[in-house]
Amino acid sequence: MGSRSHWFALIAFLGCAIACAGSPSRSVPDATADASKVAELQKACDARGMLECTYLGMRYSGGQGVPRSLERAASLFERACDAGEMHGCQDLGLMYQDGRGVPQSDERAMSLYAQACQGGARGACSNLGVMYQNGRGVPQSDERAVSLYKYACDDGGAAIACTNLGTMYEDGRGVPQSEEHAALLYEQACDADDMGACGNLGLLYSSGRGVQQSEERAAALFEQACTGGHLSSCRNLALRYEEARGVQQSDERARSLYEQACDRGEMGSCANLGVMYADGHGVKQNLERAASLYEPACDAGMMSACANLGAMYALGRGVQQSEERAAPLLERACDGGVLNACMNLGVLYANGRGVPQDEERARALFRRACDGGLQEACATPGQ
Repeated sequence: MGSRSHWFALIAFLGCAIACAGSPSRSVPDATADASKVAELQKACDARGMLECTYLGMRYSGGQGVPRSLERAASLFERACDAGEMHGCQDLGLMYQDGRGVPQSDERAMSLYAQACQGGARGACSNLGVMYQNGRGVPQSDERAVSLYKYACDDGGAAIACTNLGTMYEDGRGVPQSEEHAALLYEQACDADDMGACGNLGLLYSSGRGVQQSEERAAALFEQACTGGHLSSCRNLALRYEEARGVQQSDERARSLYEQACDRGEMGSCANLGVMYADGHGVKQNLERAASLYEPACDAGMMSACANLGAMYALGRGVQQSEERAAPLLERACDGGVLNACMNLGVLYANGRGVPQDEERARALFRRACDGGLQEACATPGQ
């Protein structure tokens, strides 16, 4: 009943996520500098060098050469901002948006981004665009978001703004839909070292949308983005190693990439790694390990992992059998669009296993899976 749902965990789930710019777009002091460099920044900040206050705040925010202190970082950003250093306003806005070191406040973040944007910090303009796109602290407006992204992207500005503008063109939000224009923007941002843009461009090359289809080019872009720390691109690169798409097939390389991304919190990679352990594909089969990978991925919203974990509970594979535990997992995955989960949940309802027997509900679930294109569900009784 459940093994077929493993296939769904191998789908690449990467979307073109909107991102926020967090640090000044100008060059930043070496993050590996020793304590003497930190002391120099502190001395300059004390002498009212407000850019140095911003850089020092960045170090406290990341724990680079100093003990990590978000409260100290926020204080330094505020000091710089109050003195007119716009990148300090930008970074303080990001802290208010995320509620790090200060109470969370979209309204305060928006005000700081607007101040910094007007003062020439283009990353702040991009962040303000994200807030308009999502309707956080301001009325939702795709058109206003596009305007801000364009301003921030123009003339070699904030690369992340070019990426965000690319997603708007790809999705046709606030502008006429154009995958060709999106590809140009992603390439511009990728060339400026925005790794999310490289990953998004890789997806376009993989599907041939807006560019000439090329799995080799897609794989190279995913490699570049993964090396640069874009974890979803590590997952997409691993998938290509599994399927020999644009690269030579290598289960070992795929496993290594999934583990690398999963260890850093990329739950889609955890789900896919779980499939490898469940099927013994490229690794020694280990059902307990598979279940332990599916669970956090499911908790994070990966519906394929919920479907696979539900199937394991239904069958008692790698976990103690519990159809009562299986049913809500399968229902969640079915509601999330995983057709095998709908069919498997239908089996539970048809037989009264873990749920009250309900043949009408079972038929509805089989019909939903069948109408969605799952042929196995079409052959179930009542279809």
